[in-house]
Amino acid sequence: MSDMLTPYARLLRAPGAAQFCAAGVVARLPIAMYGLGYILLVAEVTGSYALAGVVSAGYALSVAVGSPLTSRLADRIGQARVLPWFTTVHVACLIGSVIALLNSAPLAVGLALASLAGATQLGYGGFIRARWVALIRTRLDATGQGSVGRATHTAFALESVLDEVIFVLGPPLATLLVVALGPGSAVLASALIVAVGAAWLTRQPQTAPPVLPHTGPRHRAVIRQPGLAGLVVVFALFGALFGAMELSTVAFAGERNQPAMAGVLLALYAVGSLVAGLIYGTRHLRTPLPDRLLWASVLVFATTLVMPFITAAWALGVMLMLAGSVIAPTLITGYALIERVLPPRQLTEGLAWSISGLGVGIALVAPLAGWLIDRTGASAGYATAATAGGLMLLAVTVLRPWLARADTSDRRADPVGASSL
Repeated sequence: MSDMLTPYARLLRAPGAAQFCAAGVVARLPIAMYGLGYILLVAEVTGSYALAGVVSAGYALSVAVGSPLTSRLADRIGQARVLPWFTTVHVACLIGSVIALLNSAPLAVGLALASLAGATQLGYGGFIRARWVALIRTRLDATGQGSVGRATHTAFALESVLDEVIFVLGPPLATLLVVALGPGSAVLASALIVAVGAAWLTRQPQTAPPVLPHTGPRHRAVIRQPGLAGLVVVFALFGALFGAMELSTVAFAGERNQPAMAGVLLALYAVGSLVAGLIYGTRHLRTPLPDRLLWASVLVFATTLVMPFITAAWALGVMLMLAGSVIAPTLITGYALIERVLPPRQLTEGLAWSISGLGVGIALVAPLAGWLIDRTGASAGYATAATAGGLMLLAVTVLRPWLARADTSDRRADPVGASSL
């Protein structure tokens, strides 16, 4: 076990790394609470999973629209100048949306405030990964040894593992708060947590990626970089699977009159991904990244097929852990491909496009899944998730030749690890 953790420990010993990594965990813990918090809030207030799906989708879609724009701004003027202003608006809109929904304001008002909160949510995952890339390139360039590709793979794996820690902690925390304190408490707690994390990160400008001047020939728009649009489509279908899975699990627990069970089941889903990501991050495979993404997509689809037929909570928990074990390797591979196809000055925005893809997928599928669940139960929602998994596999299969051309593999293979960090 200690040998498996050694590459991560080496990364965290780099100057400033542990601090910005920890701040990033705090800042994005609410990401695992927003969707579930709004679903529980709106379902309690309106009694409809379809309306809960609409509000959750509105939030996710606004994140998808806003994240590339705020990340582009961070690339151009620096993270330290973006963090305080957008976080202030984001927190205010979260609080306002809860007040509106709890006080019987028109649903459109709550939806509008939730959507504005989503539009001003910063892409902390991209911010932190961009800091890792800047740190790794600086350190390896300074020492003249080591592999940028391998160190970046380990750093991205660490962040994916921490994402899963967040999704282990977030859903149970959200459901516990709602059960103990009331339907709006999860979103309000999220507002407090993200404010603390953003303030902590703002106080670490020395590790932020440098603002690179935009001189010389005009650069191609990020989304037009070879391979990126296809990856965004894949992330969108992955997001569709997540959106249907979360809503279906809440409904599954509700059908059994055990709402707190939803948090436990979703945490098991994240535990599977956490363990797999931890192991995957220490394995430096020579298989081309597009091929890894294809095999991961096969497993994503295969592990969702049985879920519509499960009726026992324990069986669903086991299957969710198994399905979760594919998530982190898939995301790590997708992020690594994005890092390969983009120039450094566009990396934060490019990573934000992956978040946008996830958000669009959630936004498109959550209302549909909610409508089906209202009429036929949680099994229909899981069938929607399986369909999204099948479409994701189809997309990766079709896009694989383009991804292979975009993946500049000649600079990847390297026998040296991240030890120089």
